[in-house]
Amino acid sequence: MKTTTTVKITRAQAACMFYGETINAKNKRECEKRLNDLVDVDICYLEDAPTEPFIVAKVRIESSPVRYKQYPRTTSSNDVLSLINERDSTKGSAGVKLSRLKTMAIFLPVFLVGAPIGYFTWSKVFNEADYQAAKICHGTLTSSEEKSTKELLRECYPPRSGFASTIGTIASFGILARAMFGKNTRHRLFFARAPPGADIRWVTFKMAGELLLRCGAIVYGAAAGGAVAGRLAVARQPLRVTSYSSPSSNK
Repeated sequence: MKTTTTVKITRAQAACMFYGETINAKNKRECEKRLNDLVDVDICYLEDAPTEPFIVAKVRIESSPVRYKQYPRTTSSNDVLSLINERDSTKGSAGVKLSRLKTMAIFLPVFLVGAPIGYFTWSKVFNEADYQAAKICHGTLTSSEEKSTKELLRECYPPRSGFASTIGTIASFGILARAMFGKNTRHRLFFARAPPGADIRWVTFKMAGELLLRCGAIVYGAAAGGAVAGRLAVARQPLRVTSYSSPSSNK
């Protein structure tokens, strides 16, 4: 006689699968709490598909118990749980699929708009931060003609430390990235679902704008941090010249 093994999944484990979280004790508590906070809906599955949880109104679950199966709140130690810990078991989850589509919808326009802007403005932010730090560290240069910030740094101020600039940029990038994209922010931008009845286009547009601003803060903050670090490393060196004047002004 042919026998089959039934994989039983608890409600807390199904909640982790629905929200795309790793199944562990902490995530089970948090995800199940999020489910409990929902009003008039609950998590369930269709027969023979317990690894694909979804949300349905409670009245529909109660009126169609044969179609909509509910997850048990507890399970015995003899149940087979290894399947739900595999990555393939969550690939079919509707929540994960929607999260990936949402991430692409937000990230793609932000990348297409932000990458060119960041490429052309990075050096300007870096040089301006370096120039302001140079004036503090070495003093203000007296000049009788208009010269660009880049020219003043090259001709009048001591060169900044490239090694210190690199370390400062990397460190600033890591610190700012951690601050700008904390756990709650990452979940809200990439995994959380839009409120019921919300205009998905408007919600996506707002999130894309927020993502662009946060990425800009990281990129330009890292540029400023690297410039300041490179300048502080040579703060004791004197100015190459204390004043600069054009040949025509000396006649």
